[in-house]
Amino acid sequence: QGEFDEMDDLIDRLSALGVPSERIVHIRANYLVQLGRSTEAVEIIEKTLGDSRKDPDLLLDLFTASTAQLGSSTNSAVRIDARKRMEDTVQRLRSNPEARTFQGAIATAALHLVDREYAEAREEFRIADKTTPGVPAILHQILRLDYGLQDRLQAEEHAREILALLPRHGFANYIMGSLALGAGRLDSARAFLEKSALNWNSALPRGDLAYALYRLRENEKAELSARDALTRSDKLYEVWDTLGLVMLAAGRPAEAKSAFNEALARRSGAKVVHLHLARAELALGNAAAARAIMDELQNDEYKFRNEDQQFYNDLWKELHGGFSSGSAATLK
Repeated sequence: QGEFDEMDDLIDRLSALGVPSERIVHIRANYLVQLGRSTEAVEIIEKTLGDSRKDPDLLLDLFTASTAQLGSSTNSAVRIDARKRMEDTVQRLRSNPEARTFQGAIATAALHLVDREYAEAREEFRIADKTTPGVPAILHQILRLDYGLQDRLQAEEHAREILALLPRHGFANYIMGSLALGAGRLDSARAFLEKSALNWNSALPRGDLAYALYRLRENEKAELSARDALTRSDKLYEVWDTLGLVMLAAGRPAEAKSAFNEALARRSGAKVVHLHLARAELALGNAAAARAIMDELQNDEYKFRNEDQQFYNDLWKELHGGFSSGSAATLK
């Protein structure tokens, strides 16, 4: 309540300075949404809009508050009403000659997001970006959708656009680092991912950075980065797998096996983790267990990326004294 009283004081001062009432409602409504009081935000916006409902900025505020209401309420009647209001507001924005295409596109994109129509949402955000280019928040939304839709080419293009405006942007640096890592550009990946980790409190850049450092044979730093990632989220099987690889490289196979089992607890079908587990078993003297895993993997080896295919070939040769038939075909 104290914070809201401070907002009331600020609004009183803005009113005294002659700030338009619509702008003041915009400030108050957005603050209410941040406090989780979206129903109150809806009420003051609707009261200000009146019957005409023409002000495009307040219509967009109404849509935002209604979206928050839909997301936070468990009351079915409230949720139905919020959804209906969102659809009505989108139609008013798209048909309102006073509304910019930018506003209508943002609201339409958000409605698609609610419906999990991600490709359609991205297209609407693109329209918003064409109408008003270079807005970081819109580019960020497009980039997140590129990532979710696994569109690497568009993700790189939009990440570069964001970094030209905001060089320390955490997610854009992560995208560039992840793409560089996938292409084997380890030094470039490291630079982007270190910058991402400094500016984004997420397990993702730290996990990828750990793998880049492992590939660069900087195992102590790789372990620190992997464990740092796991303090933020222990749900990413890839980070556990990376930690296991680092433990293997450090000559700590029991800890490696434990990490690989943690990875498999989160993604039991990850063939590459089974491959790495086989190496840990062999390092622990469990050759029979390692052979059993490799025999099961024999038909899956073509799915491995280059460094893992070599890992497979080396381990198979160590266990069986030669390449598997599939590996031999790969090496021809």
